[in-house]
Parts: sequence; C-alpha cells; structure tokens
Amino acid sequence: DIYRLFLDRRAAWHRELVTAGRATFWGAFDGDALVASLGLVWLDTIARYQDVQTLPTHRRRGLAGALLAASLREAWSRGVERVVI
Repeated sequence: DIYRLFLDRRAAWHRELVTAGRATFWGAFDGDALVASLGLVWLDTIARYQDVQTLPTHRRRGLAGALLAASLREAWSRGVERVVI
C-alpha cells in the first residue's frame, strides 16, 4: 500500500510537470507493452533525464538510444542547451 501511494504521487507529479510544460515522457512499445521509457524535465536551458529504463528482455536493441535521441531533439527545439543524466 505504501509503495502504491508513492507511485500514485509520483505519477501525479509527472502529470503536473507535463501540464506546466516543464517535462515530456517518452515510451517504446512492443504491441501494447511498454518496454522502454524515459522522462525529460527542464528548467530554462538545462534538462535532466528521469527514469531511463528498458525491460531486460528488450535491452541491446537500441530502444533507449532512440528515446534519448528523440527527446534530445525535442529539448533542443525548446531552447535547452545542456542535458544531464
């Protein structure tokens, strides 16, 4: 129950960041299953990757790299100059 509460609060925080235009979250799917994901949160010209993860069964396929590249292009379009992990 405590962990579920933590996850619910974290999801609400992520929604608030997206609604405020401060973050984007990205996912790669295999059918209906989310197999890789990450978040990118920015403040002015600096952005930070959040929760970069890939399921063990889908690693070494370039999924995380593709998500990093796509989100980086998005960050640059928003004026971000530096990204950290």
